[in-house]
Amino acid sequence: MRLFAGLIAGMLALMGTAQANTYYALELESAKLTPKGLTEDGRPYDITVEGGGIRPKIIYDAAAGSKVLVLETSSTPSGASKDRAELRFYSGVTFNRTLFMGMRVKHQGSVDPGDWHLFMQCHQTGSQKSPPLSLNLLPGNKVALIARSYADSYERLWTGDMPPGRWRDLVIGFRMGAQGHVQLWLDGRKVADARLPLRWKGFEDRCVLKTGVYRAASDAPFQMRFDDIRLGDSYRDVAR
Repeated sequence: MRLFAGLIAGMLALMGTAQANTYYALELESAKLTPKGLTEDGRPYDITVEGGGIRPKIIYDAAAGSKVLVLETSSTPSGASKDRAELRFYSGVTFNRTLFMGMRVKHQGSVDPGDWHLFMQCHQTGSQKSPPLSLNLLPGNKVALIARSYADSYERLWTGDMPPGRWRDLVIGFRMGAQGHVQLWLDGRKVADARLPLRWKGFEDRCVLKTGVYRAASDAPFQMRFDDIRLGDSYRDVAR
């Protein structure tokens, strides 16, 4: 009987492994910096630096208990209108397909009233417009889930606390397109679930997933730290 139970448990474990589909997992433990960004397990990730953006660093974070990616910016230099130190995580997000992205994130700094500040975005390919879907930092140490569709304005789907110096676990599930769907979990608790258009008309039905610092001009430095960035088919594929 024990042998039969063991065989069943082993089969279930194998089935669970087969069903799991984590496409990318940037764990940072073996990552190496490159002139264009970083690489891990043979996969390159580009990082764009603009304005006061600073080249990336990989450090050991005692609170996280692991190596993490540091993306940061100094004050905006004269003549620049924005700052960027942003990781291009995945360029092949196609519309009408559900994906999940998970990550650990921590920030140091504050957002000035009236300024915009993105730390995750799904930017529509070929468009110079704001992203149809993003996670934004707001004044007062807040985080917001933002959606955009047919006009250059936005809908705030959820707002919560994002204290500086504290690691948070985020999972965002999304389907881009006219029949869009987005879900958000914070530290394992679902906080948002909305169905609405997530696209711009007249551009490619494709988005690029980016994460890092992308903000309006500011006199103050800002730092983001990231760990365990993952992309998969389901919540369990990417959640910690």
